[in-house]
Amino acid sequence: MILTPREQNIAKITAAAVGILVAYTVVIAPFFENLSTTSRQLKDEQAKLDQSKKVIRREQELKKDWDSIKVNLKDNRNAAESQAQEGVNGAGEDLRVKIDSFKNDRNTQENKFDVINFHVTGRSSTSQVARMVYYMEIAKIPIRINTVQFVPRAEGTDDLQVTMNISTLSIAAATPTENRSPVPVTTGGQP
Repeated sequence: MILTPREQNIAKITAAAVGILVAYTVVIAPFFENLSTTSRQLKDEQAKLDQSKKVIRREQELKKDWDSIKVNLKDNRNAAESQAQEGVNGAGEDLRVKIDSFKNDRNTQENKFDVINFHVTGRSSTSQVARMVYYMEIAKIPIRINTVQFVPRAEGTDDLQVTMNISTLSIAAATPTENRSPVPVTTGGQP
């Protein structure tokens, strides 16, 4: 069968169209589909990487803070109580705040720390009390001011009575269950 030049051109165009269609279906469409999928995965992985970098940076910042706290963190309750009392009394003396009472309040345990609470009362001028509160907030020893109450001792004077509930931390003593060695568990068989 002999084809006319017109038929030959139609056959060539049809073959080219079928070839392009096959190439598109087999090569080009899957390529672009994989490209978009890979692009999405790359964005997801980049977001995960950025989040991981943030976590690492935050961990490094917190480690610096923890290291500075750990230096002054006592490993028993009595030492922590003494440290807190000395810190408050020392700040009171330095800043001319008269500490009237320093009483141990209820103690609790949070995670691996003993939280030792105190009820402190004192008196002085507004500026001195404010300096003492600031001093306690930035102190190197682990002291937290939970509540503060200011009451004027006399109307029209700069003489305040301050009542604070503060807390400090110590490393909790190991409980008996933490000191025990693990007991081997046997499954099946004879003892």
